[in-house]
Amino acid sequence: MDPPERTDYHAGMALLRGLAYVPETITDIISTEGMMDLIRESSFAQYLTRQGIEQGIGQGSSKG
Repeated sequence: MDPPERTDYHAGMALLRGLAYVPETITDIISTEGMMDLIRESSFAQYLTRQGIEQGIGQGSSKG
Protein backbone atom coordinates (compact mmCIF):
# COMPACT_ATOMS: atom_id res chain seq x y z
CA MET A 1 0.00 0.00 0.00
CA ASP A 2 1.41 3.39 -1.00
CA PRO A 3 1.88 6.01 1.74
CA PRO A 4 -1.01 8.21 0.48
CA GLU A 5 -3.33 5.19 0.40
CA ARG A 6 -2.19 4.19 3.86
CA THR A 7 -2.94 7.69 5.17
CA ASP A 8 -6.43 7.59 3.63
CA TYR A 9 -6.98 4.12 5.06
CA HIS A 10 -5.99 5.14 8.57
CA ALA A 11 -8.10 8.30 8.41
CA GLY A 12 -11.11 6.29 7.25
CA MET A 13 -10.65 3.70 9.98
CA ALA A 14 -10.33 6.41 12.64
CA LEU A 15 -13.55 7.96 11.41
CA LEU A 16 -15.40 4.64 11.38
CA ARG A 17 -14.18 3.77 14.88
CA GLY A 18 -15.91 6.85 16.21
CA LEU A 19 -19.29 6.04 14.69
CA ALA A 20 -21.93 4.36 16.79
CA TYR A 21 -25.23 3.64 15.06
CA VAL A 22 -28.05 1.23 15.68
CA PRO A 23 -27.38 -1.76 13.35
CA GLU A 24 -30.82 -1.39 11.78
CA THR A 25 -30.00 2.20 10.76
CA ILE A 26 -26.85 1.08 8.97
CA THR A 27 -28.72 -1.79 7.30
CA ASP A 28 -31.43 0.61 6.08
CA ILE A 29 -28.85 3.01 4.62
CA ILE A 30 -26.88 0.24 2.91
CA SER A 31 -30.02 -1.42 1.57
CA THR A 32 -31.34 1.88 0.20
CA GLU A 33 -28.09 2.42 -1.65
CA GLY A 34 -28.15 -1.13 -3.06
CA MET A 35 -24.82 -2.03 -1.52
CA MET A 36 -25.82 -4.95 0.71
CA ASP A 37 -24.84 -7.61 -1.86
CA LEU A 38 -21.45 -5.99 -2.44
CA ILE A 39 -20.78 -5.93 1.28
CA ARG A 40 -21.88 -9.54 1.78
CA GLU A 41 -19.48 -10.62 -0.96
CA SER A 42 -16.53 -8.70 0.45
CA SER A 43 -13.68 -10.70 1.88
CA PHE A 44 -13.93 -8.80 5.17
CA ALA A 45 -17.63 -9.61 5.60
CA GLN A 46 -16.92 -13.25 4.82
CA TYR A 47 -14.12 -13.24 7.38
CA LEU A 48 -16.44 -11.80 10.04
CA THR A 49 -19.09 -14.37 9.17
CA ARG A 50 -16.59 -17.23 9.57
CA GLN A 51 -15.44 -15.80 12.89
CA GLY A 52 -19.04 -15.61 14.11
CA ILE A 53 -19.75 -19.17 13.03
CA GLU A 54 -16.62 -20.46 14.76
CA GLN A 55 -17.50 -18.54 17.91
CA GLY A 56 -21.04 -19.94 17.85
CA ILE A 57 -19.77 -23.47 17.39
CA GLY A 58 -17.35 -22.99 20.27
CA GLN A 59 -20.07 -21.67 22.54
CA GLY A 60 -22.40 -24.49 21.53
CA SER A 61 -19.72 -27.09 22.24
CA SER A 62 -19.01 -25.66 25.68
CA LYS A 63 -22.69 -25.79 26.63
CA GLY A 64 -22.95 -29.44 25.95
